[in-house]
Amino acid sequence: TSRLRWGSMATSGRSSDPKAGAFKLVMRPDKGREEVLAVFNKLLDLYEAKDRGAFMALVSDRFEGNRAALDEGLETDFLSLSSIDILPVIQRVGKAGGVMDVEFSFTRRVQSRVSGKVLTDRSRSLMSFIRDGEQFKLYSMAAPLIFGVSAPGETATSVTNVPDGDKV
Repeated sequence: TSRLRWGSMATSGRSSDPKAGAFKLVMRPDKGREEVLAVFNKLLDLYEAKDRGAFMALVSDRFEGNRAALDEGLETDFLSLSSIDILPVIQRVGKAGGVMDVEFSFTRRVQSRVSGKVLTDRSRSLMSFIRDGEQFKLYSMAAPLIFGVSAPGETATSVTNVPDGDKV
């Protein structure tokens, strides 16, 4: 943090008060990558813990998909899946304008409450985040989804590839 003061001189030779033109210059390192990954991991934790309210608090009001469908998809996921375990591997974090993209591969293991079967799949996907106030929030998700798998048509805004393994 630096405090700079600029004074000026009038044509009469009188100097102005430097406090009148003072301003504060604050330089902060860009920690966007770390902040976005922290939100990404928090979303995973909340999803696995089936905490829909806290999860949706990290979804931007400007979410590109249907925010209400995502909320309903989460509810359906939590009712139909007795356990959720997702292991992501971050491939890339990039910034384009004000949007931070997280590209990742994942292995997912869930158990169906209906059939009792354990289902697994592996794939690669992408999520985007935007700064919303003081923190980053979820802005968009590509299919295959790792959240709200019960409502992919309404919540995914793009497609990365087709998942391998059983359809979840």
